[in-house]
Amino acid sequence: KKLRELAEMSRRDKILFVERMIVTELRTLKCPSCFAPFESFSGCCALSCACCDAYFCAWCLEVSENSTVSHAHVRACNRNPQPGTYFAPAGGVWQLHMDERLNGQVQQYIASLEPDISEALLSEFKWIQQ
Repeated sequence: KKLRELAEMSRRDKILFVERMIVTELRTLKCPSCFAPFESFSGCCALSCACCDAYFCAWCLEVSENSTVSHAHVRACNRNPQPGTYFAPAGGVWQLHMDERLNGQVQQYIASLEPDISEALLSEFKWIQQ
């Protein structure tokens, strides 16, 4: 039903729909277990979800069975720029890492769309091409 509704939308409505989807789905960090949104964190990169209590790595979002396993994973995570540590380096390194990751997902999604929709989004979202 959703696909039919989308197919029947005008070009401009499709673009607006996809823009909203990018912001609400692809550019919003979510718990990898229950998909509850989270904005950021401070301190240790071994996170636990406030909604479902899942333990996961802030760098790769891999879910762990408990806090001990999560902490061990963070120290060894191949995306951790300071292996052996639990904390993100200062200077917004974690946010830059997440922006790159999320922007990559957005780029892949946009590339899969109809060419005219894809071109319109790329012209409106200049930050995607950076």
